[in-house]
Amino acid sequence: MATHIHAPKKEGRGFAVMDAAKQREIARKGGQAPHQGPRGFAAMDEVKQREIASKGGRAPHEEPRGFAAMDEDPQRNIARKGGRAPHTIRGFQAMDPAKQREIARKGGSASHHTTSPRNLDMHTAEALASITEDNEQ
Repeated sequence: MATHIHAPKKEGRGFAVMDAAKQREIARKGGQAPHQGPRGFAAMDEVKQREIASKGGRAPHEEPRGFAAMDEDPQRNIARKGGRAPHTIRGFQAMDPAKQREIARKGGSASHHTTSPRNLDMHTAEALASITEDNEQ
C-alpha cells in the first residue's frame, strides 16, 4: 500500500477536515445513506399518517388571504392599475444611454470569467500558449 503525504488539515467542518481513516470509511460506503430504516412520514405510526393524509391538500387556514381578503375598494384600486409594475425602472433600463452602449459593446463577455485569456496572469497565459503550441505540433 502506498503512503501519501497529506497537507495539514484545515480547521472547520466536513469531509475535507476528517482524518484519513474516517474519510476512507465513508468513501467505502459509496453514497449509501448513513441512517437505518424509514425516516419522516414513513417512520410515523399509521394513526398519525392517516390523520395527516386525511387532510388531503387543504390549507391550514379557513379564511381567505391576500387579495381575496381585501375590501372591495383596495381591490378595485389594484385592479385598475392592471399589470403595471408598482416601481420605477431599474437595472440596465435605468442606466444612462452611454453606459448602456458601453456594456452592449462588450457583447456578453463577462468580466468575472477568470479562464478567459485576457484575464489570466502573464505566467499562466504563457504556459497556456506553450501547451497549445505543443498540442498543435
